[in-house]
Amino acid sequence: MCTQGGHSYASFPFNGACSDRHPARHGDINLELRTLGFDAPHNARVGNGVDGPTDGRAPRLHTLFAKSPGIPPVSRCAAYSRWDWSCNCNRPGDIDRRFSGGVSDCTYVELVAEPCEQLVVPWTGYEIAAGGYTAMVIFAEDDQVVLKFTGEDNVVSGYTLHVMGIRTNPSLLARFNELGIRPWPRCSQLPFLKIGEPIGVVPRSGRVGISLRDTGTMMDVANARHWWQGAPGPRPPVS
Repeated sequence: MCTQGGHSYASFPFNGACSDRHPARHGDINLELRTLGFDAPHNARVGNGVDGPTDGRAPRLHTLFAKSPGIPPVSRCAAYSRWDWSCNCNRPGDIDRRFSGGVSDCTYVELVAEPCEQLVVPWTGYEIAAGGYTAMVIFAEDDQVVLKFTGEDNVVSGYTLHVMGIRTNPSLLARFNELGIRPWPRCSQLPFLKIGEPIGVVPRSGRVGISLRDTGTMMDVANARHWWQGAPGPRPPVS
C-alpha cells in the first residue's frame, strides 16, 4: 500500500451559482463517465505541438509530479466520446477529436510514473484566492481529483485539470466529501489548494491519466509548447 500522510486543506466560498447537477453524474466534470477511443500509436509522446500564442501562466503539467520535474513517458494517448445533454448520457460511438487548435487524439494521456510517487497541485501563474491559493477541488473520488484554476464551480471558464486513476489523498477526499457532497446541492464552500499541496499518489500500476480543459474545450495535453512549458526534458524510464 502507498502511505499518505494527513494534510489540512483550506476552504473558501466559490464564485457564482452552485453546480446544476451532482458532479459524479456530470459528463463535463466526471470524465470517467465517457468512453475513450482513437488510440494513438504505442510510441506516442509529449511533443512540440501546434504553433500559436501560449499562456505563460497556464498550468505546467510536469510539476504535477513531486519527485522529478521532467516529462513522464506516455503509455496511452486517446480522445473522449461526446456527451449527450438531452439524456445526460454517454455517446460511446461518437468520439470527439476536436480541440481548439485543430484535431487531436490526445485529449487524454496516460503517463508512466513511479508507484507511490506523490502528486501535487501543479504550478500556475493564476491566483484565485488571497494567500497563494491557485486551485479549487470541484470533484474528488478515491481514484480521481478535478482541479479548477478559477473560482467557479464549473468547467465553463478558465482551466480545469482532470487527474485520474490515482490514489486520492484521504484527507483531501474527506474534506471534499464534507464540503462538496454531503450538503448537496452544494452552494457554500469547496477546498482551495496552493501550488505543491498533495492531491494523491501514483497507484501501484504506475499509470496516471490526465486531461485539461480551457473554457470548457478539451485541450491537446500532449502539446509540450502549451502545457509542459519549462520542463527540462524526458524523465528517465521507470525501472
